[in-house]
Amino acid sequence: MRCQTLYESLPCIYFRIDSAGVILSVSQFGAAYLGYGVEELTNQSSFSLIHPEDQEKQTDAIAKSINSKLVADCEYRVYSKDNKTLWVTARVRLIPDTDTNPEILLVWEDNTESYQTAAKALQQREQELEALAKLTESIATNLPGSVYRAILHPDGKVSVPFASAGLQELTGIEPKEAMQQPKCLFQLVHPDDQAQFRQAARTALQNLEPFDCEYRLITTSGQTKWVHDRARYCRMSNGDVIVDGVALDISDRKLAEAALRDSEYRYYTLAKMSPVGIFRTDAQGQCIYVNDRWCELAGVSWEESFGEGWVKALHPDDRKHVFREWNRMRNENRPYKVECRFQHPDGAITWVLAEAIAEKGENGEVKGYVGTFTDITANKQAEKALRESREKYRLLFQLFPIGISITDEVGKIIEVNPASEKILGVLSEEHIQRNYDGEEWKIIRSDGTPMPPEEYPSVRALKENCLIENIEQGIVKPGNKISWISVTAAPIPLEGYGVAIAYFDITERKQTDEALRQQFLRERLMGAIQARIRQSLDLTKVLNTTVAEVRQFLQTDRVIIYRFEPNWSGIVIVESVGQGWTPTLGRTIQDDCFVKELCIEPYRQGRIQAVEDIYTTDLTPCYVDLLAQFQVKANLVVPLLQGEKLWGLLVAQHCTQPRQWQLWEIELLKQLATQVGIAIQQAELYQQLEVANQELKRLATLDGLTGLANRRRFDEYIEQEWRRLVREQQPLSLIMCDIDFFKLYNDTYGHQAGDDCLKQVATALRRCVKRPADLVARYGGEEFTVILPHTTAAGAFCLAKSIHQQIRQLRLAHPGSTVSQYVTLSLGVAGLIPCPGVTPAKLIAAADAALYEAKTTGRDRVILVEL
Repeated sequence: MRCQTLYESLPCIYFRIDSAGVILSVSQFGAAYLGYGVEELTNQSSFSLIHPEDQEKQTDAIAKSINSKLVADCEYRVYSKDNKTLWVTARVRLIPDTDTNPEILLVWEDNTESYQTAAKALQQREQELEALAKLTESIATNLPGSVYRAILHPDGKVSVPFASAGLQELTGIEPKEAMQQPKCLFQLVHPDDQAQFRQAARTALQNLEPFDCEYRLITTSGQTKWVHDRARYCRMSNGDVIVDGVALDISDRKLAEAALRDSEYRYYTLAKMSPVGIFRTDAQGQCIYVNDRWCELAGVSWEESFGEGWVKALHPDDRKHVFREWNRMRNENRPYKVECRFQHPDGAITWVLAEAIAEKGENGEVKGYVGTFTDITANKQAEKALRESREKYRLLFQLFPIGISITDEVGKIIEVNPASEKILGVLSEEHIQRNYDGEEWKIIRSDGTPMPPEEYPSVRALKENCLIENIEQGIVKPGNKISWISVTAAPIPLEGYGVAIAYFDITERKQTDEALRQQFLRERLMGAIQARIRQSLDLTKVLNTTVAEVRQFLQTDRVIIYRFEPNWSGIVIVESVGQGWTPTLGRTIQDDCFVKELCIEPYRQGRIQAVEDIYTTDLTPCYVDLLAQFQVKANLVVPLLQGEKLWGLLVAQHCTQPRQWQLWEIELLKQLATQVGIAIQQAELYQQLEVANQELKRLATLDGLTGLANRRRFDEYIEQEWRRLVREQQPLSLIMCDIDFFKLYNDTYGHQAGDDCLKQVATALRRCVKRPADLVARYGGEEFTVILPHTTAAGAFCLAKSIHQQIRQLRLAHPGSTVSQYVTLSLGVAGLIPCPGVTPAKLIAAADAALYEAKTTGRDRVILVEL
């Protein structure tokens, strides 16, 4: 039942069928999806909806589900009411505990769109295959040779069912003639190559392995051509061997290979005698040739140099540079030129100038690289001496507008320029006495945290032996004044030197950047809070998030919102407080000194109080004591206004130490106070609306005369309880009662008295029905009902008897009644356990029938109908 209820609530095509496929029930969604009403499909055969060719699938699935008690899945076509064909995935499952009279859950999932997509994909694939066939035919026609198929029969005969048009150009024989007389093709093979050809063909046939052979043939015009023949052999079940192959004219290639051999011999002779090292690589940079001179320069043999072996001859410090330049040359398609060192096994160093260019094919593709190594060791030694002199004086250039410091190889500062004194605030003499990572330096990162020495650009440049550029540092000078500098450090490649450090002042730029950053963060914070106020009506959540974000943004210790009461006492309704500080959330402050110090009227006029130090500001002692209780050192207070009404205060408090509140901080809190005021007003309006809506909802479900639930509430409640008790399988009972001869009562005493009578009866019913889940309702006129969930018919009968007696005890005079001199009730009682497929109307009809029986059998009684 739970599964059925679940499927009834889902947007799927759901049936309950018997073993013959007859539809016992169908989901509202499923019937509508197929274009039917529920009644049209009920008791119809589900097979009438299934394509005739697919009905057997449904039969098999039902049998499988019944026999195995497992879910059976299948796919088939079904028809909608408008004869539209749908592809569905069907899931068939035996309903538990229905073995003797099997009932089946049948669920259909519409997959029509997926099948249509697959059909389109298949059509597209067929079109692609057709295009591929045409392309293959075009390629075969345009090849510089011939594509063929030959068949080797078990009796030794050979047939050629196919040969492309290129055969005639290759051999001079038309394809048609070759297919009719295959032997004419083999007769064209050059006599000197026939033995090789037969052996390759025999091996391929015996082992059914690919045939690959280069040979010469003599065309019908007497011309000799080189052919590269490649084929695959495949044995068929009848013993035939299918040979599919392609024979390409490689005459031009053979001529080029011969010319290349001649060229390579000349190249070899030249390379042997060259005074420079010569090398060649393939397109991937793998070494394939070096001459003797190259081996002398590198200190390795030519065998050791092949592939990537030559790399070990490079000095370890140069390898990264050599490969970087090599890759740049390949990527930028330019000549290669780099200076590097070879380090011989005995430690000797040879400086060389390496140069290379790409060898390209006819179509511009790179086939490899050829280059030279020239010994420049003598030149390098001379350049070193010159470079040392130039580097020293260039780095000591005194007129640079940026600071420069130079260290030795252990990091001791040995030289500084005049600009450094101005930037760092340290005399040159004192500067030179320090190490670059000495404790005397107070360096901070761009975020204000201390920078450890290992992060100094000078330390990194010395350790990593590389350029470290544009690192921002803060120098803390006496008086805690901070100067910001941008630092670049580079290793000096000279003996006795460490790094050169260059730096320039960026303090003004940092201040500008920080101001812009603060402005951006303020605007972002304000925008986020405004968006939250627009999107949420949860005032507590909005206020708690606001104070938390403000405290984090201002980096202060506590932010609170304080709400005034009518007597100007108040309570802290939200708070964000740092760890270690006294919480104030929920604290009520009723202190005359506090109220007096606040000066309520100025705050109503929008006054803002910014106290940098509570002990040095002109505050009353009692107010200072109050703030001190909460560890406050500095206080910033902004009023929260609702029009002209002072609703409360937004307060930021610094507890760590006194604090000078910045103008932008005060302005930020002022703007936030405005937004918080909007949120408060918005929440109050929403609360008022909620109260009004609840009252309207309550009035809409009550009877105006008796205060009982009205007919609308009765209908809603019995439907609600019916659904719940269907799930729980618990009893539900109903009492329907009617005041006997009430029309005569009205005729005797008038309608005003009749209304009073109805009210007293309603009051008596409420007294008798005590459980919260039971509902007493005025059903109409002088008729009342009692809905009793989780109550059996017997229990309801007892309650009805109690109600009957309670009304008698009212002793409301009714001389017009023929059954009693007092007002009496006739009551009908019915009860059952709700089940799927049955509606509350059954219970209502039974109770109404019992009431009718009570009236027709003499009134003033209780009748129970058994269901």
